[in-house]
Amino acid sequence: MRRKSQAVKGRFKKGPSHARQNQNRFQNASRFEVAEKTKLNVDTYRLVCILRHRMKATATRAPENTRGKILQAAFDEFYKNGFQGGSLNRIVGEAGTTKGALFHHFKGKKDLGYAVVREIIHPQFMQDWSDPLAYSTDPITDLKRIFRQCAKREIADGGLVHGCPVNNLAQEMSPLDEKFRKSLAKIYGAWRETVAAAFARGIKAGKVRKDVSPRKVAAFIVAAQAGMAGTAKRAWPVQPKTPRTSRCSCKRAKLFSIIWTA
Repeated sequence: MRRKSQAVKGRFKKGPSHARQNQNRFQNASRFEVAEKTKLNVDTYRLVCILRHRMKATATRAPENTRGKILQAAFDEFYKNGFQGGSLNRIVGEAGTTKGALFHHFKGKKDLGYAVVREIIHPQFMQDWSDPLAYSTDPITDLKRIFRQCAKREIADGGLVHGCPVNNLAQEMSPLDEKFRKSLAKIYGAWRETVAAAFARGIKAGKVRKDVSPRKVAAFIVAAQAGMAGTAKRAWPVQPKTPRTSRCSCKRAKLFSIIWTA
């Protein structure tokens, strides 16, 4: 009996220890689960934040990309077919979008045309014709180079067929729409100012004669460029290409490249 009572006592002595161990295990397991849940929640929160940021950035870029595609498609359409002959259906088809998207970004066809002049034609024209003269002190040499480069580019890209986009719109829309006229006059005015400033620097550098009027020379060069682009466009054959007309086209292209760089 004494041994049994000692064994029972031993079991009772071990009981609280086992209970504490079980309790500690339970507490440790609970802490681990809480830590895992907390880590999971933090990771989930971070993932949601990242996804939201990316979705927001994508949503911000998507309208801008659509607007840019519409502008580029509109430029191509107006350049080939004129503003009045340009088709909104062809523009949205080329841009891969809908008329609803077009009218979301632009009030109408004229608003789209103004944006094409302001955001496509003007920057490109300045890049091709004005920027190379921005710091020139030898405008005659630089203008020859610019005209040669432009002639090569226009012959390669078919620009001689469709003419100068600025001159085209100026001829078509200036008599009909005052906002078009002012927007296009601004492009020509900025170019004249750039050329005049280059000739003024050329006079100071001794590269240009002192009796030359920078403003008059600038006006002449701008007018001559517009006239040559129009002449090249009018002289281009409109019939379907054949080996004979292709040879004729090449000859005319060479002729106008000589005129532009004379």
